[in-house]
Amino acid sequence: MTAGRHPAPVHPHIIPTGLRAVTGNRSGVPQWWSWRRPGGGLYLGHRMRHPTDDQDRAMKESQETRRILRRMREILAEGRRAVIAVTSAVEGSAYRGPGAMVLIEDDGTMSGNVTGGCLEQDLKQRALALMPQGECGSVTYDTGGDENRIWGLGIGCEGVIHLFLRPFPLAGDAEVVARCLQWVETGEEFVWVFVKDEGPLQGAWLAVRPGCEAGTPGEGLGRIQRCIARDFNRFHSGEARVQGVAVVVVRVPAPWRLIVFGAGDDAVPLVRYAGEAGFRVVVVDHRPAYLTAERFPDAEKLVLARYDGRLPLAIDSRTLAVVKTRLLEHDRGWVHRLVRQAPRYIGLLGPAHRRERVCQGLAEKDRGRIFGPVGLDIGAVGPEQIAISIVAELLAVLSGSPGGHARDKKGRLHSRGPAVQRTETADERKDT
Repeated sequence: MTAGRHPAPVHPHIIPTGLRAVTGNRSGVPQWWSWRRPGGGLYLGHRMRHPTDDQDRAMKESQETRRILRRMREILAEGRRAVIAVTSAVEGSAYRGPGAMVLIEDDGTMSGNVTGGCLEQDLKQRALALMPQGECGSVTYDTGGDENRIWGLGIGCEGVIHLFLRPFPLAGDAEVVARCLQWVETGEEFVWVFVKDEGPLQGAWLAVRPGCEAGTPGEGLGRIQRCIARDFNRFHSGEARVQGVAVVVVRVPAPWRLIVFGAGDDAVPLVRYAGEAGFRVVVVDHRPAYLTAERFPDAEKLVLARYDGRLPLAIDSRTLAVVKTRLLEHDRGWVHRLVRQAPRYIGLLGPAHRRERVCQGLAEKDRGRIFGPVGLDIGAVGPEQIAISIVAELLAVLSGSPGGHARDKKGRLHSRGPAVQRTETADERKDT
């Protein structure tokens, strides 16, 4: 699948703003000073990976991508314009990493984010200025260094954030949006690829799944598409060189699903907070009166089922479960049923002595899989606070974090893979 009217090459210019921002466009802005980061720079023969690994990113990326795609569909229907800004690389500390996106519309409306709000307003002005030209651009923000104080911000994050800006829509974008919406809604994993190279392919947009060669790209894009489809698991969000072409990859992992067994009043804040955190939440209960959209507007699905009946849900390694029916027989039935399957997490509400009754008859190894009492020990009291502790534990389990105080952690807050990973292996293979 491909999209893109390929604009002319962009030429770098540097604009002084509240942060040092290096942009690329053809607007004729004068070059005020040259900028180089000592020892820095990007290596287009490599891909760069953010400190947060793909499992940690899955919920946020899937949720945000779905929101952006839905807005893209509306923009297409309304005949309006926008700019896609995607973080292509990060050096040092940053709020978000490669693959973070924001969609900036012609009226200034923004969907998504690339930081915690530090840069978005400046980025919006740059996108709006670029929009009439219909060309791609780039911008680099340096959030560290005392020189930023000249402009009155002095964020002090000590990071460099590189973004690629691409106009929307271009030819073929409607097909890409429709197909990606289908993939997001069905929970498929895929990657977006934006061609960054200055040249005739710049701005082209590919969407690729393993083995998928949808669309009818030209020969150059076809080689890129086949390479990524073939070596799908090698590509992470960030810059890469594929078949000799510099691209920005945005990996959209399959989402995590949380199944809440029990639709009592204390499930309401849990479903809300879990949905806001990026989980796709399903609520299961045997009482129809409790399973209403009014009670659970953030739930993706409401399922009427008993522990001893048919459950029309697939439970796999991307599923997490919290059992909280408050009925001993039902809790026991659901827990015993879940341990025979392969969810990533099984949480059980209630005190330790009740857990022993629920788990009676389970093998020791199965008992060890139960997180009960459910939630992190944060002194939570009441449904809302307990829901926060549960969501915090879910995130800790997925990230492999012990869930302690961030100040006590030595080194970086987030796990980090290799800072730079080569992709030449895929590039150098002869395309067949």
